[in-house]
Amino acid sequence: ALFTEEGRGKVLMTSVVKCASLSTLPGKRSNDWDVLRYQFAIKCASNRLVLDLKIPASLRLAVVMGDKAARALKEIMTGGCSLYQKIEAEIAPIIEIPHPAGSNNEGVQIFLGLKSKNLVRQERRYTNCVNLREKARRVIASVFGDGRAT
Repeated sequence: ALFTEEGRGKVLMTSVVKCASLSTLPGKRSNDWDVLRYQFAIKCASNRLVLDLKIPASLRLAVVMGDKAARALKEIMTGGCSLYQKIEAEIAPIIEIPHPAGSNNEGVQIFLGLKSKNLVRQERRYTNCVNLREKARRVIASVFGDGRAT
């Protein structure tokens, strides 16, 4: 999340879903940890995340990294709406970016405009990443209005 404090840009880091792609066993990956599977995790996210994001009164933009985090925000309901809707309505606009993990290099490259459509194996993935990039440009331009969206 991006906010300003005394005219300076600041970044607030918090999380809904922890990356669980590492394992202590050689050559093995652990299963992803799905926040939506556990009631205590849903309660923690719905109670704590909104409070975390309200700490800086000048929060200007929330950045969601990865489709699993975005899905969790869209599916966890609180007060009759999703966390995603609550954050956008009460705190700040949201942009989504591909999860910046080594196993997702292609998604990151597409989002950054570094990989062309003809080099991507899955057209749907390409379209999704381009749509995220275009939405991010629009939101950043409307929030900052100073050309940072390019």
